[in-house]
Amino acid sequence: EHGGRINLIANVILLEEDQIAIKNALNKIQEDLLVEIEKIDDELKKDHIKLLGWMVKNRKLEIKIAVVSKGIEHQKIGILKDKEGNIIGFSGSENETLYGWLNNDEQFHVFCSWKDGDLQHLNPDINRFNTLWNDEGNKVKVYPISDAFRNGLIKNAPRDDYEFNKISKESL
Repeated sequence: EHGGRINLIANVILLEEDQIAIKNALNKIQEDLLVEIEKIDDELKKDHIKLLGWMVKNRKLEIKIAVVSKGIEHQKIGILKDKEGNIIGFSGSENETLYGWLNNDEQFHVFCSWKDGDLQHLNPDINRFNTLWNDEGNKVKVYPISDAFRNGLIKNAPRDDYEFNKISKESL
């Protein structure tokens, strides 16, 4: 409602080190995912996919894929900025599984730009995200999603704002 945007970097697990093979593998993964989306029976899941498609179609969401040649891009960083320039950043993860609760050592940190001392923690996360987003990292290669995948998401999007609002209210 207020013109917000989301820039999202997701990861895939690939072993290919050759850039051409990675691009081909990404396209195959995206094609397979679009086929799986078509097969979803759960209406709530379908509605969530439609909402994602609407956000992509209306340039509210841009997705890129991070690839690490030996491993995965596993960081969880979130940066939220409001129209006044206030920033909330978070990093870490909480594994909400029985195994995670019983066996893992998890951390989750939240910092706010308006709190004294928090910018020293926010700035490295902001810089790290921007480095990844702009594909300027050393270990990580970041690719935009393919046009085919983008168009596949858009194909599932609500036709208009009225349908989007209806589905978003029903999906809460």
